[in-house]
Amino acid sequence: MKEVSQIWLEDITGPSSLSDKIVQSLLNAESVTFLADPNMPWKLQFRGNIESRLGRVNLRFKLIDDADDVKEGEDIGKYLVTTAAHNRLHDYLRKRSNKERNDFIRENNLFNSMVFWVKGLTLSQAIQWIQFIYAYRSKKIADGMFVLEIPSQYQSGIKLHSSIVKYSDFVKNQDLLLYASILVENSSIPPHMRLYAANVAASICVTDAEVADKMLRDLDFENEDPIAGLKRVHADWFANSSKGKLKNDSEPHPFELLEDADVNRLEKRVWIAQLQIAFPAIELERVEFINNKYILIKEAMNTEYLERETGKTDYIRQYNDWMWDQNPYDVEIGTLWKMIRLYRKDKPSQYLLHVSEEERQRLSFLRDRRNDLAHMKTCTPQQISDLFKKYRCQH
Repeated sequence: MKEVSQIWLEDITGPSSLSDKIVQSLLNAESVTFLADPNMPWKLQFRGNIESRLGRVNLRFKLIDDADDVKEGEDIGKYLVTTAAHNRLHDYLRKRSNKERNDFIRENNLFNSMVFWVKGLTLSQAIQWIQFIYAYRSKKIADGMFVLEIPSQYQSGIKLHSSIVKYSDFVKNQDLLLYASILVENSSIPPHMRLYAANVAASICVTDAEVADKMLRDLDFENEDPIAGLKRVHADWFANSSKGKLKNDSEPHPFELLEDADVNRLEKRVWIAQLQIAFPAIELERVEFINNKYILIKEAMNTEYLERETGKTDYIRQYNDWMWDQNPYDVEIGTLWKMIRLYRKDKPSQYLLHVSEEERQRLSFLRDRRNDLAHMKTCTPQQISDLFKKYRCQH
């Protein structure tokens, strides 16, 4: 199996299309302003992937970390010439104006077939680099190309001139869901919990495949609350890595929510994941139950019931409408649950809908889980496990 970072960068549409866009812009002789997510997963591998692809077409890749490589207030052109063609630095410095110096670089192909990828920029540094690139004006690949990796939250504070590529325009939550679905198939997660685990990891992590991968490796989804597991991942992350997670301008990173003690938003993400997979599972079981009890349900719908506690008699209603001659497949889980608790008026010792004790318990379980989710209450890992384990065993 590929490395998990390779799967994300090469096999998932969003990240792969992002790389394609940057590479194609450079091949079209367009410098790129890359508005990056500050929490972008596997940044080193992402840049390495771009470097490898550029190398195949004989473009040289130079990574510049402005915070470490370019001193405060340093002339950018001088730094680049020192890096790319040190033996021509003296000639470069003899030119008096910036225009003359830029013309000298282009005319002598000092940056020929080079791509300068600049990262680690503050807002003021980003503005300085953008001004330099705009003044330099690459016209062809031989002039040298630039990629400025700028946190997306800087966008409102700068005037952009080059081709703009925004991370969030390419990488979406559905990309992470697909990625998580691939990972779980090769994991130790019990088969009946894999769909749940993939959905929960994707819902919590939004687009951070790196954290989602760690969750899928470390959490016991069958027995462990996902948020408790996330807290452990968060603690381990900062204990063993210098990589931080920064505030984003879009959907907050799960670590940010933990640090802000905003557990409610994390719980909502878990609830959304459960809603997406548990509701359909409950509905499938409801339809299967009706399929197995079709004739008995049809009879119950047309039989007058007795409510022993109150002595009330009536025919089964759903949304206050009688169910006479309705399609049994339209009977919802709550109505089925009511049928197995009421008695026949003509035979008070018999339930309106007779099922086995095991079926009664299962129907009650499904009804309770549906009600929990309908009222924005998350199910426990054990309840989710019981839901999917039983259904999987039956199929």
